[in-house]
Amino acid sequence: MLSLADWKCVLAALPEPAALVSGVSAVVDAANASFAALLGRTVEELAGKELLRLVDDEDRAALLRAIATGAEARNVEIRVSPPEGDTVTLRLNLGAVPAEGQRLVLAYEIKPEERSQRQLLQYFRDAIDSVGHMVAIFDVEDRMIAYNRNYREGYRVGDRDLPPHVRLEGKTYRECMELRAKYKLHREFLDQPQKFVEDRMRQHNQDNDQTITLANGQTLKVEKRTLPDGVRVIVGTDITEIAEGERKRRDLEAQLHHSQKLEALGTLAGGITHDLNNTLVPIVALSKAMARRLPEGSRDRTSLELVIQAADRARDLAGRILAFSRKETVERKLVNLGQVVGQSVKLLRSLVPTTIDLDSQLAPIPPVMGDPGQLYQILVNLVSNASRAIGTGPGTITVRLGSDSATNDVTLTVSDTGCGMDEATRRRIFEPFYTTRKVGEGTGLGLSVVYGLVTSHGGRIDVESTPGQGSTFTIHLPGAGEMIEEQAPAA
Repeated sequence: MLSLADWKCVLAALPEPAALVSGVSAVVDAANASFAALLGRTVEELAGKELLRLVDDEDRAALLRAIATGAEARNVEIRVSPPEGDTVTLRLNLGAVPAEGQRLVLAYEIKPEERSQRQLLQYFRDAIDSVGHMVAIFDVEDRMIAYNRNYREGYRVGDRDLPPHVRLEGKTYRECMELRAKYKLHREFLDQPQKFVEDRMRQHNQDNDQTITLANGQTLKVEKRTLPDGVRVIVGTDITEIAEGERKRRDLEAQLHHSQKLEALGTLAGGITHDLNNTLVPIVALSKAMARRLPEGSRDRTSLELVIQAADRARDLAGRILAFSRKETVERKLVNLGQVVGQSVKLLRSLVPTTIDLDSQLAPIPPVMGDPGQLYQILVNLVSNASRAIGTGPGTITVRLGSDSATNDVTLTVSDTGCGMDEATRRRIFEPFYTTRKVGEGTGLGLSVVYGLVTSHGGRIDVESTPGQGSTFTIHLPGAGEMIEEQAPAA
């Protein structure tokens, strides 16, 4: 343990302004000349004075808090007004309190030039914090020297964030990207963190503009520029709403293109159908007349019956094309869809292979305005498609009927456990004449007819499908009245 005389010798030998203080008010037990000069006093005048009483009133609370912390060194800035001269600003470093209750204090004068620079730096930080962009600045050694609040927020994803002890200042750009990868704060290449870092470094080393998406869902336009002194500035602009608007615009354009294509094909199909029907009329009529004149079981009559069957199939195809073209005039009326679906499911059980279970879950629903025959055709086509998707193996087709009280819509859902579809196929399933079946197994009109009938009823159809996990078709039709409690009568 050093005596006071020993401390005075130590303080006199120190090049920095220093003092030995004790107690909660930091009574000056000893000081060197340079420390006393900073306070505008001599060493003798300073001895026994309370340092807490020598600082300006506004800074006493900060100094008192620093003195109260005795476990580790604390830095605090104070202003002192000497008896003569201008106010000076000091940075005090308060050492830990040893067992004898004294602590060493080192002082450093903050010159007006330094205060001005620090004030300018603070103005700069406040300025970049006030802009609505992410800003980060790296020096010529590629180390972070400044960033704003928005840039820091880009590291926060839900409940994931950088630990409080991790600071970005002084980190190189590579280290910043490694932090993003380590704490999963970016959604790209998270399963390959090193690839993510190297990809970002390639983009960082050149001036460019790029669009990236953060893990929090924000879409950013990032601009990187190098200043003449080698400092690199990165500015990120949040364009999430713009990107979402662009996506919606592309979707609307695709829907418009699809609608125009359907309209054009519908017009063509309607014209072809009328001509085809006119052509089939004499074929069917004359073939039936000739068949009646021939003996039953004869080869010629059998051949004519095959011609009639083929003509009937062609007429059925023409009817489906006509339904797709929506040229039919159908009288809409209130329909109990629950009754239509209930009866249809009973009839469809005989058409579905015995290896496939056909289940129905029919909740009470309001009536809809529509045509029972067309609604039946919608269900037949969907169940038929579901059956073909399952094939010969075991599977389940589920028909659900419900309602949405928020929108007053009636929902008809047909789910299957079949082969499912990829996204490319799902986008094209409602195109007329598009089919994934082999030649001769389908015309590609089934789902396009469903689409045409649903839209003609003022509804919409949603599709969810995953390869190997089946498909779900959900039809939304506007309700037209109160709930109907009774469903289909027993068959």
